[in-house]
Amino acid sequence: MISAQKLFTDHASHVVLHKLLEDSIKECEIATLQCRQDDTTEIEALSLSRKPLSDMPLAKRGVSATERVADQIRAIKDGEELMAKKRKLQIVSQYLRLYDTIMVMFTEREKWFVNQFFIQKQTMVQIIESAESPFYLYDRSSVWRFKKRLLMKADAMLKM
Repeated sequence: MISAQKLFTDHASHVVLHKLLEDSIKECEIATLQCRQDDTTEIEALSLSRKPLSDMPLAKRGVSATERVADQIRAIKDGEELMAKKRKLQIVSQYLRLYDTIMVMFTEREKWFVNQFFIQKQTMVQIIESAESPFYLYDRSSVWRFKKRLLMKADAMLKM
């Protein structure tokens, strides 16, 4: 379970991580497909200690036990890495959905505060002194109490 403060603070990094994981999974899947297609050529090259000639027929897939085990280990490692990335992507996607759901339930003033304080990383002083801020010239303690109520409201939504 993630807290509202952590969800808001890490939102920008979650967006970036989501994109990176999607790209990484695509690359990993493409590499796995290419690896499977190149296995016969790779084994031929290893057995001949050179690249096979392009017009020469490839040897049958009669590989040694060592090569078969090495292929299985590589496939297991590639599969585990891919599954770990997919699990991480699921978690990050869930965080992004939680953030979007909470933001729909917030008022415009609450959305503005979350964006400025947690995403844009503005300080309380900057928020209070900004002329376009809904908290312009408020007392700092009032804004801190607003933040506390906002986080309590978000945490209650996350527990549901």
